[in-house]
Amino acid sequence: MKAQIQKNCPFCKGKVTQRLGFAGVRLFECHQCGAMVSFNNKECNKNKAVALKYWNRRAEDDNLSAM
Repeated sequence: MKAQIQKNCPFCKGKVTQRLGFAGVRLFECHQCGAMVSFNNKECNKNKAVALKYWNRRAEDDNLSAM
């Protein structure tokens, strides 16, 4: 299986680290702008690869229109 590459911060393009935070919540933290992002589901918190898949998804990748 090919390893997934983690995308940079969607806000500033800075380098991001994935870590396990308080109460087992998996989150992504930008070293440049300080943004912290987590996903409110057990699937991401239990599985680092699933969290990475969620992180790497961007609205423009899904062809979503702006609201």
